[in-house]
Amino acid sequence: MSEPKIEYKTSTYYVDVNFIVNKKGAIIIGEYKYLDETGDHKKPIADDMGADKQDGNVDFVRFSVGEPHGGTHFFKLPEVTDLSIYTAKLYCAVAHTLEENEEMAPNIIFSSDGKKLAIPIYKGTRRGVILIFQIFRNGDLIQIVGSPDPEIGNSTSGVPDKAVL
Repeated sequence: MSEPKIEYKTSTYYVDVNFIVNKKGAIIIGEYKYLDETGDHKKPIADDMGADKQDGNVDFVRFSVGEPHGGTHFFKLPEVTDLSIYTAKLYCAVAHTLEENEEMAPNIIFSSDGKKLAIPIYKGTRRGVILIFQIFRNGDLIQIVGSPDPEIGNSTSGVPDKAVL
């Protein structure tokens, strides 16, 4: 008799960011949008961005920058004449469990590839998350930028309901 194979699925939210560059070459603001796997916009609140959404069945929420729905874009103010090329990488996330006296999961999660990361979140909790981006001009790191504070939630048991044989 074969053991049941458990299929795990992590809910993924795509981050689409528009960075604004001022005449000194610094990022002065970023507009952040969050999208689910189908490309639908999600509010950055736990009710919309949960580990149990999109058929997720594990205690993680993944953020991804890039295809198919997200990316980083740079817009220069009209007075910017600099022809520099700007790029960004997702560096890490700083997460804080809300309404809990004690942190139960890692607070800093690093991206291994500059494009995605997965944040642990325990059942019945919510976490505030700040995504940290590295900004490069012509390949040189010039700035670190933090996102507004999206909130993620979890109502899963952390164990998939389906076992595949």
